[in-house]
Amino acid sequence: MSENGNSMKKWNKYALIGIGIVLFITFFPKLKAISDIQTIRGIIEPFGVFAPLAFGILYAIAVLFFVPASAFTIAAGILFGTGMAFLIVIIAALISAGLAFLIGRRFAHLIPQAETGLIQKLQHR
Repeated sequence: MSENGNSMKKWNKYALIGIGIVLFITFFPKLKAISDIQTIRGIIEPFGVFAPLAFGILYAIAVLFFVPASAFTIAAGILFGTGMAFLIVIIAALISAGLAFLIGRRFAHLIPQAETGLIQKLQHR
């Protein structure tokens, strides 16, 4: 039974890695394409008063997919002004960092462990 359990864990690991690769290949070019300020403005303007919220969500998701945050930070300043951009960027960056931590925490066991067992040492703290 333990051999079947190990086989299932191995299959899950490869399935999740495959899904991650497919998602990365699918969404990365699209996220990279929206780094132009006019494109971002076109996406954000229809949201009206909810534009800061929409921009914050877009910022948080883009950073998770390794799109440089500096472009979005500058775009926030251009679109919303310094004060509002500061709030949007800080909140979106905190949300993105929290999501990245939760994703890493949830799927860290899928990463092959080094001989030192560093992941196990960190988990037992």
